[in-house]
Amino acid sequence: MPQIQNGKSTLRITGASDSSLFNLLQNQLEEHFGASDATQTCNYQLYRGRRIVRTSCFETHEVPALKKFGLQNHMSTTVKQDLVLYRVYRSRSVDKLTPSIVAQFERDYKGDDLTYSPQWTESIMTSQSTFDPVATLNEIFNAMDVDVTMQYTKMQLWMANQNAQTIMGVWNTLSPTYPSFKQPQLLKLWILLLNDCMDSKWCKNAEDCSRHLGCQTAFTSMLPTTASTIHPPEQKLQLLNILASVKHPTERTVQRVLYYATEILDSFTVLALGKLLNNHITSPSILTSPELVDECREFLHNIVTNKCGLSSLDDESEKIAIYAIKSLAPLMQELPEAMTDLSDCASNAPPSIALAAIQAMNNEHVMTSTPVRTQLRQMFENSDKPIELRMAALLVLIMNAPTNPELLSVFEVASDINQPRGLKRISDTIS
Repeated sequence: MPQIQNGKSTLRITGASDSSLFNLLQNQLEEHFGASDATQTCNYQLYRGRRIVRTSCFETHEVPALKKFGLQNHMSTTVKQDLVLYRVYRSRSVDKLTPSIVAQFERDYKGDDLTYSPQWTESIMTSQSTFDPVATLNEIFNAMDVDVTMQYTKMQLWMANQNAQTIMGVWNTLSPTYPSFKQPQLLKLWILLLNDCMDSKWCKNAEDCSRHLGCQTAFTSMLPTTASTIHPPEQKLQLLNILASVKHPTERTVQRVLYYATEILDSFTVLALGKLLNNHITSPSILTSPELVDECREFLHNIVTNKCGLSSLDDESEKIAIYAIKSLAPLMQELPEAMTDLSDCASNAPPSIALAAIQAMNNEHVMTSTPVRTQLRQMFENSDKPIELRMAALLVLIMNAPTNPELLSVFEVASDINQPRGLKRISDTIS
């Protein structure tokens, strides 16, 4: 018998299953896309007829029924996997995988090439190049009882691969053709498309993200340029809420919202700016602009300084101050003077703003400051302060490695029968 034998196996994947849920899903897929056909073929080598030493497998899925959507050939997806047995380790049942063995295995492991790639045929590429976005958007908008899921998906895919100028060209071409009473619904559809196009699925890494930023730029351009621009409140709120959820905001997007905030200062704009700024800083797929971060940080810091210095504020001004404090909290390390402002807010601002300032102090960098810790302890001990502020100060101290004097203060409050019941209960629990 030869030492090495070659073999081949083919598996037809039919999707058969006894599961009623699986059958239901399979029927739904076949209704929309037709019956899929899949095969798996593996070429392998056997050592002495029993040990696989090399295998190369191809699994191909084809969806022939996509012809009805204008695609002339099959759309297929192929998964390929190559595996090679590089070394055999003999072990007894009492042997264990020590770190050194694992490290040795990782050094010796050679062959694994697992890739997943949609196989775009020439006809599909041609279909994309001849795609008419204006006609498709018009078809989606005017669909009544017709399922336009495929048209919507194709529109979204097309938009994800265009620049902002091309995308907005579609809107600027179609929008004027509709009367004013239909404009709100058309705009609602357009915003929905842009929102779906901005989805983070395009941003798996920096290279992919940079190729799919047209929708984000187009969406940002819909914000008004001046405070005098007429903008329905519900539309403005929708735009800001969507922008606040962008996972990989570019420098241009943050800059645009910052400019908007300087023109139209309200609580929703400040909140959107704060979320965008923090996502911009933490995104691994976007190049952060230090100058822009400093500009935004200074803008938020000025809001906190101005609002906390006022003796009384209306509800909207309180919200602006609170959102600015929450947005500034993660950026405290790069702006030491903001700690002073937070301390002033915690001591002198109205209760709702003071509470936000205390919560913002729950930051590893801030809590290294002895004056800040002393202020929080004094606030906790001060029976004239509102109970919610005292409880917040206590929790921030306890969550950041409390010192012996701070713990002693907690014990004293816990043993004082004159303390408010809620505060005493928390102190009892901690002590």
